Amino acid sequence: MRTALTMPCGRNIQYLALEMDIKEAILKNLPSLDQQLEVIEHPIPPNEEALRSVDLRPPVKFGFLGRAVELRGFPVFLKLASEMVKEYQGRVEFHAIGRYNKKEDFSSITDVLVTKPCIEPLERLDFIERAKKLHYVIFPLSPQFYQLAASGSLMDAIAWGKPVIARNIPVLSSLFRNYGDIGYIFDDEIELHEIVRDIIERCNDVHYKLQIDNLKKVREDRSAIVLAKTYRDIC
Repeated sequence: MRTALTMPCGRNIQYLALEMDIKEAILKNLPSLDQQLEVIEHPIPPNEEALRSVDLRPPVKFGFLGRAVELRGFPVFLKLASEMVKEYQGRVEFHAIGRYNKKEDFSSITDVLVTKPCIEPLERLDFIERAKKLHYVIFPLSPQFYQLAASGSLMDAIAWGKPVIARNIPVLSSLFRNYGDIGYIFDDEIELHEIVRDIIERCNDVHYKLQIDNLKKVREDRSAIVLAKTYRDIC
């Protein structure tokens, strides 16, 4: 990437980063790109409608969206599901909505999941239909990989009004700083398990609806209409 971004023929190219934190991470390594690198925040899918909110009551449904691979934290999600299903039998469900990577096939250890990843890619309508039932979406993303990568699945969760439980990495923690209580941030697996236990045991629907309301502001700010102004200013 360093070679591609610094070739002489690229001096007249304008680069766009999909999050401010990604721009900052790039400039730490390549400060010479300062005049060529702008930010247009990762947009919400343009025709995606918010899904009807569901009441927070047992069984609490936690979801994992997208490719079931290690970089996206799928083994962490599986371990969490295994422990919570044993501990709170009948009071919690875990759903993985997406597909396996052929190189990382977890199909033999997903018995704890109500919805299992598919071998083939899901049609968009099927993907949305399965996501409707979820209360929370968990993002145990790899800190190393997601320093320079935005998450389309995160934008899906925001578009659908699903509060998130996210690893404390810059791309995600910035959203919480800017928009307040839109779910939960965790630093390690111990904290992740504590958060999920607390949600299951309290089942606080009033707090849950507040988180959904806060997501509406993120959705508005990441709409194509709002981001179009940023793009016009850059041009």
